[in-house]
Amino acid sequence: MKHLRLAMMAGGTLLLSACVSHEYGLIDPAQNRPYGYSEKPSGPNQMTVTTFGLNTLRAKSYWKQRVAELCPKGDAEENVYLADYAALPNMFGPVQSGATMQGTVSCPDIQNAASVLNPEQDNPDS
Repeated sequence: MKHLRLAMMAGGTLLLSACVSHEYGLIDPAQNRPYGYSEKPSGPNQMTVTTFGLNTLRAKSYWKQRVAELCPKGDAEENVYLADYAALPNMFGPVQSGATMQGTVSCPDIQNAASVLNPEQDNPDS
């Protein structure tokens, strides 16, 4: 009986963890995707990028991947000014915790994917 109870608890934990996406992509509360990246233009040829991962390795991995996408020629200038463990209450439920990195990325030919910007929030002219 004890083993059955442990198996049920493990299955329940697995089921709950399956509800939250840990895949790389744009952070999107509507899609239950609390992990990934967000960004906004912050100057000529510059973006402010924020990554949020389950742990510091994942947040750093997301950062490196997004920098490579924004500056595919490998000429990025990075300025990380925040790297910390965070617990964010009320973002996606009671508490969503993980690691975050934030900073600026700049390069002469920065790629600004239109899908990154949410026109309703980030572009008041549209």
